[in-house]
Amino acid sequence: MSRSLVILKFSSIKTCSVGTKNSFYIHMNTLLTDRTFIPYRHHIPTSIRHRKLPHWQQEQTCVFVTFRLYDSLPQHLRDVYTHEKRMWLLRRGWPEDMQETDLLSRLSVREKRQFQRYGSSRYQRALDKGGGECHLIDPTNRKMFTNSLHHHAGHAYLLGDYVVMPNHVHVLVQPLPGEDVQKRLGGVRRYTARLINRRLHRTGAFWMPEPFDHLVRSRSYFRRYRQYIRLNPVRAGLKDGEYSLFQVED
Repeated sequence: MSRSLVILKFSSIKTCSVGTKNSFYIHMNTLLTDRTFIPYRHHIPTSIRHRKLPHWQQEQTCVFVTFRLYDSLPQHLRDVYTHEKRMWLLRRGWPEDMQETDLLSRLSVREKRQFQRYGSSRYQRALDKGGGECHLIDPTNRKMFTNSLHHHAGHAYLLGDYVVMPNHVHVLVQPLPGEDVQKRLGGVRRYTARLINRRLHRTGAFWMPEPFDHLVRSRSYFRRYRQYIRLNPVRAGLKDGEYSLFQVED
C-alpha cells in the first residue's frame, strides 16, 4: 500500500515518497519552513484580483491555497452558498442588483477579509464530505499532481505542507522574488488537468476555475494552517492510501 504521510527534515537533501512508492529528491532551499516563512506585511503593496472570488497577492508573502475538483460541490450546494454570500453582503447595506465584483470593490479591507473567510469556511466543510467522482483518490493521479507541484519548488516558490484529498488540495506556498504565484499555480492546474484527463480518457473541466487563497497574516496563522492540513484527512475519515500528506519538519 502507498504511504500517505511524509515528514521531511529540514537538513540537507532527502529522499522521500508522497502517496506512491516512487521516490524523488527534495533540497532544503525549496521548502517553506517556520524559519523561511514571511507573513503579510501592512507596509508592502498588495494587489487584489477579482473574478467571482477576491485573490490577494503580496511580494514574497506566504499564501494558503485550496484547489477543488470541478464536481466537488453539487450545483445545488453552490447555488445555496452563492445566495448566502450575497445575503451576507446585503445585510451590510449593499444594493441587491449590484454585481458581486462591484460589491467587493467597495468593501473595506476588513470586510473583504471577513467575506473571504466566511465563503471559504463554508466550502471547506462541504468539500470534506467527498462529493463528486473524487479522481484524486487514485494514487497515480495524486502523484501526477504532486510531481508538478514540486517541479516549481525552489524556482517559483517555496513549498510548504500540503494535503491531496480525494476531491481537493490544500497547500502552503511562498512566492520567490518577482514571481506571480497565482499564475504559477494556475499552470500547475492546467498541466495536471491535461495529464489526468488523458489518463482517464475524459475531456472537459477537471479543476474549478478559481482556487481559494488566503495571505497568511502571522506565524501563529501559519502554524494553524499547517495543523489544519495535517488533520484534514483525519477529520474527513479517510483511510491510509486515500490521500497524500506532505509535511515539512523544521
